[in-house]
Amino acid sequence: MNGESPEEGEGGIAVPTAALFYGLMATVAAAIWYAIHGTLPFRVGDAAQPLAVCVGLGAGVGLAVVALSRVLDRSFAWSRRLSGLLGEMLGGMTPAKAAVLALSSAIGEEVLFRGVLLPTIGVVASSLVFGMLHVGPTREYLPWTVMAVIMGFGFAGLTVWTGNIAAAVIAHLTINYFNILALPSPGRV
Repeated sequence: MNGESPEEGEGGIAVPTAALFYGLMATVAAAIWYAIHGTLPFRVGDAAQPLAVCVGLGAGVGLAVVALSRVLDRSFAWSRRLSGLLGEMLGGMTPAKAAVLALSSAIGEEVLFRGVLLPTIGVVASSLVFGMLHVGPTREYLPWTVMAVIMGFGFAGLTVWTGNIAAAVIAHLTINYFNILALPSPGRV
């Protein structure tokens, strides 16, 4: 410990605790869905794209959003300010810890929001609830919330078009991983 954060080099978040939280989120959501429907919440609707298509599409969408994030940071003060705020929480992670956090959050959130809530309450409601999960403690986080709502619609679209959550998980993982690594380290904002 460095006295400023839960673990060396990871801002204000303890990665093992976050991974446990997201793992429990996915497990509870999947268990409830299974108890009601007798299936796991990975397939949505009747579409059935091959896994390779889902992975490629998810990676492509994820990388496009990451590129857009870099453009926003270079072009707008509000985006740089938001990156600084998120960097205080998440900046300075090693690639391995960023991978654990990105993977666990992508799986946990996509199982819940696209696997369970999307077929239950629909695209609009599940995307708005997803955005509400990304509300920060101050108004300066509002762009993060707005972007999460937009991405909620994007992840829902991927899920509906492919018929499963794989593309959304891969896109979400890609976005989180590369954007976490790009955040400024705490204290360097």
